[in-house]
Amino acid sequence: MKTSISFIIEEISQVGETRRHINTLLNNSGMNESERGRVAIVVTELANNLIKHARKGELIFRLLKSTENQIPGVEIISLDQGPGMANIAECLRDGFSSAGSPGTGLGAIQRLSQLFEIQSAPGLGTGILAHLWAKPLKQDIKERMEIGVISVPYKGEQACGDAWAFQETSSQSALLVADGLGHGVLASEAADEAVRVFYENQNSPRLK
Repeated sequence: MKTSISFIIEEISQVGETRRHINTLLNNSGMNESERGRVAIVVTELANNLIKHARKGELIFRLLKSTENQIPGVEIISLDQGPGMANIAECLRDGFSSAGSPGTGLGAIQRLSQLFEIQSAPGLGTGILAHLWAKPLKQDIKERMEIGVISVPYKGEQACGDAWAFQETSSQSALLVADGLGHGVLASEAADEAVRVFYENQNSPRLK
């Protein structure tokens, strides 16, 4: 999957719709039924949390492949502008809930994910990142820096007109963010060309 897919969650029926849509996307991912079940649990818990605590928000989904052995995985990001968390550690503790639920959702997501991070601020909202892999990765992804960009198509379009690229050496890093003019396929092709030049043209601002 070249770009991420965004799901707006603002009422309860969208929780099941999102889970079913993502399960369809996983059919040819290389993940087995048990692994897809873990993803479904995480998607359901995150989407339900958006309804319970923030009233509405967004789930962003992307298929992944590990660089070393092409192990399939997924990235799920939950974003909201809700009340936020004053004490993240307390919210992760099983049994704690501010909405009258059993209080096991965030803890379950953390246990099912190989990478799990939360950023939250009272009054501003919450962002949650989860990576789930079909098999444990050889390298602990928590030990290396990762650069990521959320890229989703404009509403009504199938292709995103934005692209990005990243290069690094032991001492330097270079990041490209390209915004193709307009939206859709033509804008996507323009942004992809910028990425190609970034990687291939010796006269581009790539690292030496």
